Amino acid sequence: MTATPVANPNQGIQTIPCNDKLFDGRQTQLLQELHISRLYAIGNTDLMGTKKLGLLCSSKCPAKLILQTYDVVASLHRKRGTFLSGFHSPIERECLNILLHGDCPIIVCPARSLDRMTIPLAWKAPIQQGRLLILSAFSNSLRRPTKQLTARRNGIVAALADRVFIPYAAPGSKTETLAKTLVSLGREVLTFADDHNSNLLELGVKGWR
Repeated sequence: MTATPVANPNQGIQTIPCNDKLFDGRQTQLLQELHISRLYAIGNTDLMGTKKLGLLCSSKCPAKLILQTYDVVASLHRKRGTFLSGFHSPIERECLNILLHGDCPIIVCPARSLDRMTIPLAWKAPIQQGRLLILSAFSNSLRRPTKQLTARRNGIVAALADRVFIPYAAPGSKTETLAKTLVSLGREVLTFADDHNSNLLELGVKGWR
């Protein structure tokens, strides 16, 4: 039997067990494999039931691919699909700025707890409109992003996304390692068919169309 998300009246934070009806069986299994038993949320949890494109990108990205990524996001930001990301790396943050000016739903996964988190002013209207959800797996004591939390958060993004879009993963990076794992699990992972992404394409990542 699953539990209904319960809102914290003081923080507006909902606690969602990973066996809740909001998650399908695949998502529940992947979260459990990450040793995550619950998620914490602020915003419209119904967005979990939408088709989600996960966005992950290494911090340093070739300029050519940055521009292509912005073009892709700009072309999709008025459609119904949901973008899911930590929106932490520079390119991810700029993509979030583009999405906030559109109409599509957004799920933001910070690499920290939601307790005492300052909600950016630009997020408040989309939250009130029901098109932005903030989602975290981290307890109240984890209030500063670290490399370990960021890697774990990216695993959560990959677990919840229906497809994962990686514009660029630096060779030898944790993002590349995650892409390799996802391909081995039969997940749909996409990137630009470009020489800069030869490492991803050789792993079996598909070219973006």
